Amino acid sequence: MTNNDLGITKNHQSPMVNLQLSEERILFLESLYKSFRKGVYNSVPAKEYLAQRNLDTRQIEVGYNSGQFHHGEQKTRSLYTAP
Repeated sequence: MTNNDLGITKNHQSPMVNLQLSEERILFLESLYKSFRKGVYNSVPAKEYLAQRNLDTRQIEVGYNSGQFHHGEQKTRSLYTAP
């Protein structure tokens, strides 16, 4: 996996542009985090997996990716790669 695959690019833009891009990435990651946290409670397989391993969501933070972001990759790709 390369840095470019992770949305990390070298750019020589102004600090304000870089700050705006960083803030957009943070908002995007926060959105993913919230979605994955909710996904645990909406997924029977995720709840079964946690129960089988005696993992308590009141004590640990876990998330579940049902694949909705993978399938929407093209739509969201601009949020985590530099223009």
